[in-house]
Amino acid sequence: MTPAPDDLRAAYANHVVVGRGPNVSEVERVMLVDTLLAVGPDAPTLSGDWTTHHLAAHLVLRESNPVGAIKAAVPKIGDDVVDELVEQTAYDDLVEQFRAGPPALSFFRLPGNDRRLNALEHYIHHEDVRRAQSSWTRRDLPRWAQTQLWAPLRWFAKGIVRHAPVPVTLRRSDAPDESIARKGDDPVVVSGLPSELCLYVYGRQQVADFELGGDADAIERLRRKRFRL
Repeated sequence: MTPAPDDLRAAYANHVVVGRGPNVSEVERVMLVDTLLAVGPDAPTLSGDWTTHHLAAHLVLRESNPVGAIKAAVPKIGDDVVDELVEQTAYDDLVEQFRAGPPALSFFRLPGNDRRLNALEHYIHHEDVRRAQSSWTRRDLPRWAQTQLWAPLRWFAKGIVRHAPVPVTLRRSDAPDESIARKGDDPVVVSGLPSELCLYVYGRQQVADFELGGDADAIERLRRKRFRL
């Protein structure tokens, strides 16, 4: 059945150009819910050893309340509480909680936080599920969606890439724009669509579509580095 024009599932296909388009965070939430329900609770993801059940638990925990968000952000504690939530809560219930969005007391309910902080989170985790499956194909995101991903990526990349062994510049392949992720002379330039650069910066290099330019030795050193939060 073809989605209605105002259905967020159709946002990318319709290539909405009015304003900045709908929030990528909202579009990806709707589409990620569909994907999670389609693959089931035991499907692999690109989020370490997590299954889709674990990923759904992480998404719910992260935006459940201030305490849950802090726990989700601390690696060892986050893994433990995710495991507990998986044991205690059925997969379909977690997916429905995620579909409903952050609860009233959530930090993500504050104006603007969903757009600023969830666009990358929802897009990357959606691709974690999609690209872990054998039949995945790359999606064609419109320019407005790429720009929404690019805006927070420029800021977050500076923290994530700060431990790179060489200077790094991110460059959009669909627009004349670039961002310095790690300062220094003669940087390696990582070029690609913002959606692919998100995956590169967040440690999904094995499935991301990007190109590296610069000194050959520097490129080789960077290839051996996998970024993590």
